[in-house]
Formats: sequence, structure tokens, C-alpha cells
Amino acid sequence: MNGIIREANLLDFDAIAKLEQQVFKIHINARPDLFEKNYFTKEYFEGNFENENAKIFVYEENENILGHCMIEEYESIDDAMMFDVKGIFIDSMCVDENAKGRQIGRALVDHVKAHAKEIGATSLDLLVWDFNEDARKFYEHLGLRAKSTFMEMNIE
Repeated sequence: MNGIIREANLLDFDAIAKLEQQVFKIHINARPDLFEKNYFTKEYFEGNFENENAKIFVYEENENILGHCMIEEYESIDDAMMFDVKGIFIDSMCVDENAKGRQIGRALVDHVKAHAKEIGATSLDLLVWDFNEDARKFYEHLGLRAKSTFMEMNIE
């Protein structure tokens, strides 16, 4: 790895949108009954910069963005059932399909963990779809474990 991890800026939209399209392709191929259109619009992207709790980190090498991780900081305080927690939710993460296996994803998650420690967060959470076995195995390899299972049943 010869790249750097930095915070994204508005000029990164096209590169990140290209990565998000790769993620969307996996989702729509696996669940065409569920996914209709890619949510990642310019408005959505720009909204992340207006949200003080959101950040987007990119892995850049030779002026090419090969991966990104979109996060949101959260706090759950005075929940009736659970302990107070400050955490980071990984909203979306992608490494370019042509750059997989180069430890870019691990570097992005390590960067997010370091950021979490800086802000006093004690939890790192994300959602991974059951059909996305490669992503699930990757996250498990990094030490993440299932916290809950979201299930469905089609009613006809």
C-alpha cells in the first residue's frame, strides 16, 4: 500500500459514486426484489458534509480513489434497555473491485477505529446484508461479530 487516507471533499463525488455503483451492483444482483435504484446521489453525498456527525474517508493512491468509508458518529444515552454508548456506524464502505486483496479495506477500518478512539467512542457498528458473504467474512476477519439479526418474511 502506497496510498494515503484522508477526509473526502466535494471534488471526490465522481470517484466515490463509481465505487458506490460497484456496491449497488452486488445488492441489485442479489436482491432485485428489494433494491430499485442507487441511493448515492450528489445531494446525498453533499448532505454528508452538512452533517457534523458524518465523515467520509478515502484511500487515495496516485491521485486515484481506490476505497472509501462513510461513517456517522452517534450517542445513545438514557435508553430504557441499554447502557449509554458513544459509537461509530459505518454507513457504507467499498474498495474498488480491481484493488481488493491489497489491505485497503483493513487500512480504512483501522483509520476509523483510530478516529473512534480520538472521539471517545467505544463501539464500531455496521450493517452487512446476508447475501454479501465476502463483506461479512471480511468484517468477521477484522474482529466484528453479529450483534443482532434482522429477519424478513414475504407475505403473499
